[in-house]
Amino acid sequence: MAWRRTLLGSVVVLGCSGSPAGTASSPESAEGAPPGAASADAANHEANQEDGHEDGSQEVGGEGERADGGRVGATDEVEALADAADELPITGPWAPPGDGDSTWLEDALRSHRDIARLMKDPTRYRFQVLVTVLSPKGAPSPKAIEHRYRVDVEYVYPASAIKTFASVAALRRLDALRQEGHAVGLDTPLAYCEGNGRRKRCKTTDGSNLEGGTITLGHEIRKMQLVSNNVSFNRLYEFVGHREINEDMWSLGFGSLRIHHRMYGVQDPLVQRTTPEVQLRPLEGERVVVPARVSELKLPPTEATDMKIGVGYIDDELRARVDEPLDFSGKNYVSIRDLHRLTLALNRPELPGVPDLGLLASDREFLLRAMVEDPLASTNPVYTDPHDSGLRYHAMINGMTRVMPLARIYYAGKAGRAYGFLLDNAYVEDTESGRAMAVTLVAYANDNGVLNDNKYEYDEVTRPLVKAMGEVLARAVLLGEGT
Repeated sequence: MAWRRTLLGSVVVLGCSGSPAGTASSPESAEGAPPGAASADAANHEANQEDGHEDGSQEVGGEGERADGGRVGATDEVEALADAADELPITGPWAPPGDGDSTWLEDALRSHRDIARLMKDPTRYRFQVLVTVLSPKGAPSPKAIEHRYRVDVEYVYPASAIKTFASVAALRRLDALRQEGHAVGLDTPLAYCEGNGRRKRCKTTDGSNLEGGTITLGHEIRKMQLVSNNVSFNRLYEFVGHREINEDMWSLGFGSLRIHHRMYGVQDPLVQRTTPEVQLRPLEGERVVVPARVSELKLPPTEATDMKIGVGYIDDELRARVDEPLDFSGKNYVSIRDLHRLTLALNRPELPGVPDLGLLASDREFLLRAMVEDPLASTNPVYTDPHDSGLRYHAMINGMTRVMPLARIYYAGKAGRAYGFLLDNAYVEDTESGRAMAVTLVAYANDNGVLNDNKYEYDEVTRPLVKAMGEVLARAVLLGEGT
């Protein structure tokens, strides 16, 4: 399969097809074009505080490249990936006929004042909701009915909600190595290495891993899904690679995805596309070395609109305000629909039309356990700060517990918060009745219009909104009062 050749082609023991870091190969020499690429210019951007765990690290975009759009100049391999993804269904059979939004959903949303007030000016708040109501697991004829409100009508920054794609890509890469005969797994020690020769230094230890004290993919996935650890996302990104993570997800049909950058770091796009040498050091068997790479993939623009946001932003390098909108075209992006489809694929793979993620059943279950578990219940890593409760990372759950017991709620999700955007993307099930739904929602609140000043109306607008969404949807779907 094309994705497997892409993933393994840059492993030293298997041969290298990418450009090692430090070579003369131009980082601008190739363009990639997933399905849905639009014709528009990409541009330039800055930093913002991400809702990620570990030292309050900042997430930085970096200067974006320019692309003429379409698939002009794309390599044959990228074309093949895009063509393969084009053949996959964009939506499942639950998509309602016609182009109109769901009246049922809109009526349900307007029933709560904290939601209705945003619906008076949804463009200002970039308010979007996608809900799929699902039949219980094991039903003879699985049914899924989609309801939508303003889905993907304008750009939204995905923040940490995008991180689960990195987990999926890392698990697929690991399985590709296994299939090539390498004795590697979720607990294989990893080393992240910088420099050459005598100057090479490798990071191998992780004090939070109580089982061996080493960096492992399994532990990084757990930290990232449990508490949205930004360092963990960056390590998964560096293990998979900039080109590989985008192309692999495109091959699965997630054509809107653009991962330009880590969750923080230097803004230079070349730095963001450069990843260090990563070694997998199994206790038995051959060591696998993923070389340092400079991605030559030039991400095309997206079909998202209205990507210049606000009236100004704080430039971290200049340490000054710039009085012009912040252009998000060089920042990470994924559509609300693709986030939603990922949630369905992970949680309800038996439904017709959902993407096949190609994960081993054991790997999928491992990922879902990390998405469900309360961080305070984790035994490795261990979290003791009440601030790390799952009630923080499962954004809608505080509203749901207004109308039903917490013990009845199965909640597998990944939220995100940055630049004034607050998102949740979750599969939620009533364990007593079996009623279930997938929910993807986003809202933006930035009254002064200035980005990267860390002055957003999360507490006044978006958190009350998400809490109200949890209450309304729990009543309507999980308790069956509105379906």
